[in-house]
Amino acid sequence: MEKPARNDKSRGGRCLGYVNSGRREIALCALPLRMSLRRALVKGQTPEQFGAVSGTKWSRLAMRRFMLYDVFLYELGHLQLIDKNARSPRLKFAREKLAQAFAVEWCARLWSQPFSHPDPVHNPPTAEELAALSIAQKLEF
Repeated sequence: MEKPARNDKSRGGRCLGYVNSGRREIALCALPLRMSLRRALVKGQTPEQFGAVSGTKWSRLAMRRFMLYDVFLYELGHLQLIDKNARSPRLKFAREKLAQAFAVEWCARLWSQPFSHPDPVHNPPTAEELAALSIAQKLEF
């Protein structure tokens, strides 16, 4: 399986990913090293859902979880054909609201059962992981 394109068109972290105009590729943008993705969360999402602590720099694992299970799924949602008979190519595919609903639904489905994989990014954060983050945050203050 080919990896999604990765580039540096993030415009300082404001753009996390996109589908190209031909609706053939998903690009995940490079992000600054020190960044919180709090502004990128939508209603109902929390940093803890991805393994981060609110108000702190996100761990590499939390950033990867967010990019894969929110941004990538969201961009994949934009590739869902909604109206094949629409005159405009723009109207044939899912727009923002449906793409976000697709991402939320598939993240919940994929994380509903444990997935045996050596990389912890493919499962939601464990209670131990969140507890360790909480302790680390207390030590920083």
